[in-house]
Amino acid sequence: MIIWPQESFLVGSMLDNTLHDKVIQILAEEFNCTIQTLQPTTGPGNIAGWTSLSHIIAISRIEEETCLSYDVTAIARIQKIEDFFTCNE
Repeated sequence: MIIWPQESFLVGSMLDNTLHDKVIQILAEEFNCTIQTLQPTTGPGNIAGWTSLSHIIAISRIEEETCLSYDVTAIARIQKIEDFFTCNE
C-alpha cells in the first residue's frame, strides 16, 4: 500500500484505503508499472506506459470496478496520479 497524506486521496468527502488501493492497482496494471512508481505527483512524463489509450482504459476500469465516475471535464483534468482521486471535487 502507498501511504500518502490523507488529503491526497479525497473524493467528495473521503476515500477509504481499500478503494484507494484498488484504483492504484488498476493504474499500475494499465500503465504497466509497479505500484511503487505511482506517487501523487507522478504523471505521463514519468511513466512510459501512460498513454492516451491506457489513460482511457484505466478510467473505464476504475468506473466499472469501483464506485468512482468521471465526467469528460474531470478526465481532461487528470495530469498526475492524485488527480484520479481529486478531479471530481
